[in-house]
Amino acid sequence: MYEGLQIVNQNEGINYFICAIDKWSDRVAVIDVNHLENPKNNNVKKPKIWTFDTFNSFKNRKGTEIQRYVMPIELDMTDLQILKKRNQTWIDFREKRVKKVKSLLNDECVNEYLFGDGIAEKIEQLIEQGHEWKSEGAFYNAFNKYIAFGCVENAFLPFGYKNCGSNYYHVLTLEDVNIKRGRKSGKLDKQSKGRQKPVSKHRGVTDVDKQNMFRLYSYFKRHNLRYKPAYALRVYQREFEVVIEVEETSNGTIERVIILPPEECISVGMFYRHWRILITHEDLMRLKYGDIAYDKDWKPRFERARDGVIGPSFRYEIDATIADIYIRYSYDTTGRWSVGRPVIYFVVDVYSTMIVGYYIGFHGPDWIGASEAMVNACLPKAEHCAKYGIALKENEWPCFHIPTQLTADNGSEYSLKHLEPLLKANLHLRTVNFVPVYRGDCKSIVERRFGIVQDMTINFVAGATVDLKREDQHPSNKAVYSIDALHRIIIKDILHHNNTSNRVYLLNKRDAKNHIGFTPREIWLGNIDEEMNGGNPVVNEFDRMHVRWAFLLKDEASVRDGSIHFQELEYDSGYAHEQKWYIRAKQHGAFNITVGWTRASGNFLIFRTDDGSYVELTLKRDDHCERFADESWDMIFHRFYAELQEAYALGQIEREERIKKEHELKKLTAQQFEAMRDAPENTRKSIQPGIKARQNVQRQVDMLAVSSNIQGAFKGISTAPSTTKQPQKTSDIDRSLYDAE
Repeated sequence: MYEGLQIVNQNEGINYFICAIDKWSDRVAVIDVNHLENPKNNNVKKPKIWTFDTFNSFKNRKGTEIQRYVMPIELDMTDLQILKKRNQTWIDFREKRVKKVKSLLNDECVNEYLFGDGIAEKIEQLIEQGHEWKSEGAFYNAFNKYIAFGCVENAFLPFGYKNCGSNYYHVLTLEDVNIKRGRKSGKLDKQSKGRQKPVSKHRGVTDVDKQNMFRLYSYFKRHNLRYKPAYALRVYQREFEVVIEVEETSNGTIERVIILPPEECISVGMFYRHWRILITHEDLMRLKYGDIAYDKDWKPRFERARDGVIGPSFRYEIDATIADIYIRYSYDTTGRWSVGRPVIYFVVDVYSTMIVGYYIGFHGPDWIGASEAMVNACLPKAEHCAKYGIALKENEWPCFHIPTQLTADNGSEYSLKHLEPLLKANLHLRTVNFVPVYRGDCKSIVERRFGIVQDMTINFVAGATVDLKREDQHPSNKAVYSIDALHRIIIKDILHHNNTSNRVYLLNKRDAKNHIGFTPREIWLGNIDEEMNGGNPVVNEFDRMHVRWAFLLKDEASVRDGSIHFQELEYDSGYAHEQKWYIRAKQHGAFNITVGWTRASGNFLIFRTDDGSYVELTLKRDDHCERFADESWDMIFHRFYAELQEAYALGQIEREERIKKEHELKKLTAQQFEAMRDAPENTRKSIQPGIKARQNVQRQVDMLAVSSNIQGAFKGISTAPSTTKQPQKTSDIDRSLYDAE
């Protein structure tokens, strides 16, 4: 049972999906899909509250189908993607709705509304405070829509009207027509009803002003300036509201500072308003206090890893470290070359300390590798382990569940903020647990596992960077293990940890009564059904693609020349032929599509269609791309660089050989002219006579040379004397050939 689980029974007209789960009271909130997707219904109904037993009774009825509800694709879009595919009006519409109910958009209000005493008092307080909305129904309608569409702010996007146009006018430059909106005149005094003319003469804001604000923010960050709003305004006016004129005089160059008039500047109020809109509150706090002080004093911290954790798969911890071992370069066996030290990512279940996933790469630490580790954590492991020659027994690594929460660094290693809406909308994963980057104790379980792997496994293999002395050979020269071999080492270590570590201190009263084992695997198996009602497993192919897409890197691929080009490789798909992409590119020129890709393999890309389905784009196994098949992108990028070096060296060789060849040809040409020095000059303009006759003579000479070569090849073979009579003199025909003009 998980959020997004949909039950459909066409015979009984049942079509619901779970939007929230209260595991403490064994209840779920379900949305009526038929009402939600009816275009005639402008309002969203409050979700129905069912017990687990009620929901299971509907699920187990004859004819009921179970599937995952597909949300509108706009829910996981970033603002940049919305602007690219829609327009600014969508964002303005969303922000206006969010602003009106911002105080209600939190998990506490959602739980209180669905499973508690309701939020009527909070809504009444908002109305009493002079809120723009005077009706309780307006608040409930907006709040119901927020819950129905994944509890993300993009739920307020007008995706029901995605085909409608918009007439929003963007003021791009200072030369565009720019009417300042919202300018109001003031009263002459408190007693008078007359109005005075507005004093302000400032113009409206443009995109140039917004870009200048971003430049101002970068200026503060780059120079590590202490931030205050008033000082930021002063710097803005000093840098962007003046014109420097340079004048050459007899006394030298003179710079004149010309202060722009108010008509060419924005007002103080407009600066503060758009400054707060464009620069996030977190960024302003970091400017004010500094990154270290902000992470130390203002970022939320969780003192105990298991606080608030219900059971297995509820909360995962993820972290990365650079392994103390150099890896052998597998493309070249002529020498013991190394590709450097890899980065190892671990994902650990907090409840059972089970290692549920990992990833090894040569980039980061960053969220790119962390997302690959999360994909590995959420998918079944048998196929992955089989790639490295390890056959898993039944339930030897039984982790293929999507977590409810994720704890990760909130520093420079990871940036969860850009993925948070996508993870909430697609996987209902709440990435709310951020810890300071230098606080390893906040991720004590995964941090402790890194120390064990480094100290007990990696430090004793060839190429390890341990206890180096000045006279020792550098470990990069001792690289023995390939990346595949390191995968085997890590998988074996994970299985050893999951099946042998003693975690008796994690057992609760029920575990002790049921004789649950001490190992992380036994704690996981003994509690996943009891505490998490089975969790949120990935059980079918659509679930796999759903998880994959959520964590994939997103980039642009180009459709042209009968292929889909991405990172210098070529891909193809039957879907591209069905949609006539190549015909469109041939007739109208190349165009870009958004694809998802993983650094773990270059064999495929994923494309998501407008209806939410997924299409696999497969690497072409032809002369151009065959050498990159079945390789990770890290190794492909290494290969690109090696080929670039070889191409440069080949270019130098070609240059040298070409110059030598041209000198030889120049010398040969001079020799040919020298051979014809005594011949009379030919002034004839038409074609020479007798060319065919001389060509016949040359042909006979060539055939004679071929005959001589054949006879020379068989010179050592004894043969009977020939009885053929040899001609004593040249025949008349041959003589005529030589005498021809």
